[in-house]
Amino acid sequence: MRDNITYVAMVRSDGQDVVEWSCATDMKRLTRRLKKEAEGELLCCYEAGPCGYWVQRELAKSGIRCIVVAPSLIPRKPGERIKTDRRDALKLARLLRVGELTEVHPPSRQEEAARDLCRAREDAKGDLKRSRHRLQKYLDRRGVLWGKGSWTLAHRAWLRTVKFPEPIEQAVFDDYLATVEWNEERVKGLEERLGALSEQAPYAEPVSLLRCFRGIDTVSAM
Repeated sequence: MRDNITYVAMVRSDGQDVVEWSCATDMKRLTRRLKKEAEGELLCCYEAGPCGYWVQRELAKSGIRCIVVAPSLIPRKPGERIKTDRRDALKLARLLRVGELTEVHPPSRQEEAARDLCRAREDAKGDLKRSRHRLQKYLDRRGVLWGKGSWTLAHRAWLRTVKFPEPIEQAVFDDYLATVEWNEERVKGLEERLGALSEQAPYAEPVSLLRCFRGIDTVSAM
C-alpha cells in the first residue's frame, strides 16, 4: 500500500495464472475482489511495516486468512535491485504459494497499544533532548554560560534567573525554556502510564523477572 493505493497480485492454483490489479485502499471492495478472483482456499500476505496490523485484522473479520511477513527474511536473488510495488506484490504472491515466507506474530490491539506507548515515550525523550540542545546553543551564542552539571537542580534554578536586555531575546529564551519543561512533563506522564501498565497482566510477571537483571528497570523491561 502506498498513497492510499493497494497493489495486489494473485497466483492461482496452477501457479501460472496470475491476476494483478490496483485500487483505492477500501477494505470492503478489496475483500469482495479477493473472494471473487480466488479459486478455492484463499491466503493473503503483506510485509510488516508502516501499515501495521490493521489490514490483517480487517481481512480476518471477513474470513480471509492473512499473514504478515518479515521483510528482512524475504528471499532475494543476487543483483535484484529494481523495486516497485507491482514487482513486490507479484514476488510475495509467488513466494507465499511455495511457502518461502516467514510469518511474524501479529500482536493484539492491546499489545500494539502497549508498543505504541513505548514508542511514544521514546519519541518524547528524543524531543526533550533536541529542545534542550536548542536552548543550550541559544545561550552559547549569546555568551550566557553555565559550569558543569547541566540540568541539575542548581542549573534549573540558574535558568530561571537568566534575563536578556532585549525583549525579543527574552521572548525566544522563554519559549525555548517552556518547550523543555513541557517535554519533561510529557516524558514524565508517559513513563507513569508505562509504570501503571507494567503492573497489569500480562506484563506484571515478565517485567518483574526482567528487572532482576542489572541495568533493566521498568521502562526497559516494557
